[in-house]
Amino acid sequence: MNEVRLAVLISTTCLVAGLVAPALQADEAIGLPDVRRSYVAFEAFGVTESWPVAGELRIPQSEQDKFPAVIIVHGSNGVDTRGEYHAMSLNEKGIITLEIDMWAARKNFSGAGQRPKGVPETLPDAYGALIYLASLPFVDAQRIGIMGFSWGGVVTMLTATKPYNDK
Repeated sequence: MNEVRLAVLISTTCLVAGLVAPALQADEAIGLPDVRRSYVAFEAFGVTESWPVAGELRIPQSEQDKFPAVIIVHGSNGVDTRGEYHAMSLNEKGIITLEIDMWAARKNFSGAGQRPKGVPETLPDAYGALIYLASLPFVDAQRIGIMGFSWGGVVTMLTATKPYNDK
């Protein structure tokens, strides 16, 4: 009986090893960028009472001294795979990305149901991200962009308009 258990254990171990080994090499096989990921927090900007905003900072491994950067802003349902998808493409080109989480800053973990009443209420998060990135010694403060999806797309457009830019 023990021999049967041992045979099953060895077979299972070999099967798992055979399945896992290729997955460990998948990053190289599909050409994912070599990046350093950090979870960061910074203060929202331009409001009387600020709040901490969380984000994922992705820094491409490169010989560059200063990198351009892009802030990625999620849609009304929160952070999803779109940000990761575009971050990978930008990182491949040597661009730092900072994907911010506006809903976690407001303790909203259920998506669209508890979001702020209007998009302008989330602009301080984007401006805080800009100030944070510009303060990093390895970021070229003159080459910081922003992109977003749905709600984040409106944030992106509003940051480019004069009434909000003057704040």
